[in-house]
Amino acid sequence: MLNTKQLRLLRRSWDTEAHIKPKMPFFWPTIAIISIFLLIAGCRVCHAGITEAQGVACVIGEAESEGYEGMLAIAYALQARGTTKGVYGCHAKRVIAHKYSYITYMEASKAWEYAVLNPQDDITNGATGWGSVADLKKFKHKAWWKNCVITSRIGSHIFYKQKGR
Repeated sequence: MLNTKQLRLLRRSWDTEAHIKPKMPFFWPTIAIISIFLLIAGCRVCHAGITEAQGVACVIGEAESEGYEGMLAIAYALQARGTTKGVYGCHAKRVIAHKYSYITYMEASKAWEYAVLNPQDDITNGATGWGSVADLKKFKHKAWWKNCVITSRIGSHIFYKQKGR
């Protein structure tokens, strides 16, 4: 048991320690500046105006049943395209309602990130469009199709781009 003198000393040391303000390290402005720079300029998963969330949602909507390779191909084609305009999968009811598994989300996220970080490994050979065999039968009757060339076939998708691009 502590006597009154020991309690007084303990209380005094407690009070003085409580009022000591911790000093900021001298390098905190540098850390703050680097953090802001990384947030603004270091967006490693944004590409051509497509955010990671948009990209992953589109990949799920377009290639959920295609496995990782199909998802990766769609991710590369989306990045080459530079926009989600006209991409059905981005606005599919299933995607908007989040009716897909966590595993599917993780696969799509991994595919999107890999495609952003490794553009040199493009498995679609620079494709900006894709469709199924049935879609391509419809496309062949369109005027714009004359300027396109098929670049690859991955899963049930056929990838294409404009000639000369």
